[in-house]
Amino acid sequence: MEVDVGFVVLADDGDDESELSSESEDRHPPVLSVGASTDDEAEQGAEAEEEEGEGEGGEDKEPVVSFGMNEEEEVDTTAEQAAQGRDVQGIPWERLQFSRDHYRKTRIISYRNYVNVVPEDPVEFRLEYRPELLKLCTPVAYDVGNGIGGEDGCCSRKGRASRPAYFNFVRNSRAVHTNIVHFQLRNLVWAASRNDVLYVHQNSVYHWSPVSRTRTELVRMSGHGRRSVPLGRVQVSTLSHKDDLIAAGGFNGELVCYRLRGEGELLYAERITNSDNGITNGLEIFSTPQYDLRLVASNNDQAVRVYQAQPSGMRLVNRWDYDWAVNYSTVQPGSPVLAVVGDDPATHLTDMRTGARVSTLAAHADFSFAAAWHPSGQLLATGNQDTTTCVWDVRQPSSPVARMAGNMGAIRSLRFSPDGKYLAAAEPADFVHIYDVASDFKRAQLIDLFGEISGISFTPLGEELFVGVADLTYSSMLQYERAGPASGMGSCQDVPLQWDRQSEADEQDEQDGEVEVSDMEDEEELRWQQLQQSLREEEEQEELDRQQRMEQIDDRVQQQQQEEERQPLLQHHNEQQQQQQQQGEPPQLGEQQQQQGE
Repeated sequence: MEVDVGFVVLADDGDDESELSSESEDRHPPVLSVGASTDDEAEQGAEAEEEEGEGEGGEDKEPVVSFGMNEEEEVDTTAEQAAQGRDVQGIPWERLQFSRDHYRKTRIISYRNYVNVVPEDPVEFRLEYRPELLKLCTPVAYDVGNGIGGEDGCCSRKGRASRPAYFNFVRNSRAVHTNIVHFQLRNLVWAASRNDVLYVHQNSVYHWSPVSRTRTELVRMSGHGRRSVPLGRVQVSTLSHKDDLIAAGGFNGELVCYRLRGEGELLYAERITNSDNGITNGLEIFSTPQYDLRLVASNNDQAVRVYQAQPSGMRLVNRWDYDWAVNYSTVQPGSPVLAVVGDDPATHLTDMRTGARVSTLAAHADFSFAAAWHPSGQLLATGNQDTTTCVWDVRQPSSPVARMAGNMGAIRSLRFSPDGKYLAAAEPADFVHIYDVASDFKRAQLIDLFGEISGISFTPLGEELFVGVADLTYSSMLQYERAGPASGMGSCQDVPLQWDRQSEADEQDEQDGEVEVSDMEDEEELRWQQLQQSLREEEEQEELDRQQRMEQIDDRVQQQQQEEERQPLLQHHNEQQQQQQQQGEPPQLGEQQQQQGE
């Protein structure tokens, strides 16, 4: 059931409204100031966040080329404009010396995926590790439309699409600026309804209304005013929302919980760990038949904490420690089982009542940062830095029922649609995959963009999908709408979970999909052959330069050895000359010159 969270604005003494001049006056969320106590501190916090948040990204971060757009050109793109050929992000490809396809190929080749276990060298990863990985993955046919419409709208990423898109492009809103504090954490966008989208920008949680196209600051983590909380500047690393509760985690282990109903109420604002490396990596708000509204926090201090939402605040009810940093935890629908992923290749299922380990799911090769349950509670999806998404039937935990490969980076965020018909998987940048569950994840739609992805979120009824883009030039919020009649009211049990049965038509579709996947693999192999040839030429030149340097070093060493060999002879001759002078014998100049010449 969709909940109207009742967004209302609260006035706050000293709040700076200059950035929000375009907001409507009739519908505003409440504003909460958390942290800095002076205007100077607030301004310094915003500047520092812009440097540390949007500029931070590690090796995973691959910024989009700046195309030098003017401010007056930073306008939204609508579905009608996209159907007529305008780039959905407003990138002026017609002004550039290279096409979108050319830049896409270049970016895929040059992108460096951040890993901890699998080969870190990008050449070794692409040429040796990834080809072997693809052999284990489910063939996926991207044979549905891209959701843009128009002449090219029914095209997949290769050739004509045989099926319409699952989600159609609606609008790209450039007024929304999202940012990322930690390059591995990408859960910073939540859709409370189709008209209420929450996102993070410069230490604050904002509300975006796609209908009125207005943004309003909800919770300020580095502001000022009479309602500020003495936490200092909180760099928001993760975000979660359910019903009327917002929870934000901080880079230094902070947890801030805020209720939205009525005038708004701060429930909790504390640093939940004393660890110097206690980043709050993931938050999830949940409720089950056994529990009322609760929150599970996953932290870098190797702990999972469960809090109970109470009228007076948040109460810690459970804590479990692990041998590695915990990156995300998610509760199985209708069950006390908690799926935990972190700096360990395996996924661990834990009973929240006792903390006992129920099962271990092992198939990934690196660390995981994303996990999501299917609404039926039978399927669990996990996303990993090895660039794959694994889907598990927890009743048969020995191996995944499906394993899908990303295009160029880790799987940082996962979301099942509320009706369970689709699984959205976001890479760190550029790609969001929307898998059709009924096809056993063998068919998908690809959202192809440019920029770091700050988060993805379905609306509670599944009729909309929002994608946050964090980029210095093209930061925005992409909005997609469910194609066809709204089916968010349907039951998740309508989705077939039969992995072995397959009709003759499905077999033919699978064969067609395998042909397309094979063509894609051929193109990828050709790209990497070209890259390998270029690397060979560079290595040959480096080897030639190395040989020349070695020859120069050998020459110097040989000269030094010759000089060292002459030193004893000269010393012996000088001693003989001194003896002759003491005995009164004249020095043998000819012999001395001859020895010096030698």
